[in-house]
Amino acid sequence: KKLDLFLGEIKKVFNEKSDTKVLIISAIAPNEYKHKSHHHDLIKIIKNNFTENERNNITLLRPECGTNEGIDNKHIFPFYQWSKVFCFFTEFEGESRVAHEALCTGLPVVCYKNLKGGANEYLNENNSVQFENYNDAYKSIINCMENYENLNKNYKDIQLKLREDKSI
Repeated sequence: KKLDLFLGEIKKVFNEKSDTKVLIISAIAPNEYKHKSHHHDLIKIIKNNFTENERNNITLLRPECGTNEGIDNKHIFPFYQWSKVFCFFTEFEGESRVAHEALCTGLPVVCYKNLKGGANEYLNENNSVQFENYNDAYKSIINCMENYENLNKNYKDIQLKLREDKSI
């Protein structure tokens, strides 16, 4: 969701912090095969817009999960734990499992400030860095990367509200 814009902002991040490592996990859903024109060709975008050095700092995982609901959290959970920052670039999201999973693992979230839907529930200045303009989102990414240790420190409190085994 808006991964083309995300990659454009990552290019700007690389211009300022060339040693940045990026992991993109974007499951291949059945709808992607049915409506190919509605999906971005991430491999092509990366190949055409990034230098070889930059491409070496981008890992793209495209697992085929057989569902339009995304990857089961038991498979994605370790990636949250190995990361420092979670970026979520969509404008509209109903119930957002990924943003809440990121919060529950202690990751600060970088997201669009005017995000509509359930994904923005529980996001605040203590656990997220939000941008108003997609053309300047890279600044929020860098800010979050530089301050991730000071953000989302109370993630265990969030777990009590968001984890399936703790909530109603």
